[in-house]
Amino acid sequence: MAAKGHKNLVWGCCSIGLQDQNYMQCTECTKVYHLECLSLSSNQDDPATSNWLCRQCRGTEKIGNNDNTPVRYNPNITVRPGRKQALNSPPNASDERPITRYEMQEIIKDVVTQFQKAMRTNISDIVGTELKCLKEEIVDMKESMNFMNTKYESITKEHAEANEKIKRLETKIGALQSKVDNLYNGVNQMEQNARMCAAEER
Repeated sequence: MAAKGHKNLVWGCCSIGLQDQNYMQCTECTKVYHLECLSLSSNQDDPATSNWLCRQCRGTEKIGNNDNTPVRYNPNITVRPGRKQALNSPPNASDERPITRYEMQEIIKDVVTQFQKAMRTNISDIVGTELKCLKEEIVDMKESMNFMNTKYESITKEHAEANEKIKRLETKIGALQSKVDNLYNGVNQMEQNARMCAAEER
């Protein structure tokens, strides 16, 4: 690390190229980078190790969110393997292959099965709702019919009782009419007898 007074340096970090600032040099491309551009403080341990490579030469490491910022090599960093692909996740482009006829049949079969299951559930819900409404209507209709039957029976009973009363009244009226006729005939007979007696006395 260091230094100033090198006019032929090729800067890989910025276009300013201030040579009075501390810097470090890539051992591969020989480009130099300001420690400030690398976000390193000058009071840190000297990072100018013999095997330091810039980001362009390493090709894989990144620091922060700035893709154009070179990084410092650290031999203590453990590189973890890439995350395994989650189950049921879409395949990577490198893993894509043509779908076989059997796989296509299985996919279609699964789609049809799911569709049939959803349709059965929907139909069951619709039929259940309609049957519930129909049962309620039938119960209401039965109650109305029972009420009407009760009323009809009551009216029929009252009608029969009225007919009986009418018959009894007709019988009484007939008897009274017979008595009236008998009285009328008796009165006529008495009038005739009175006339005959009056004629004889003369």
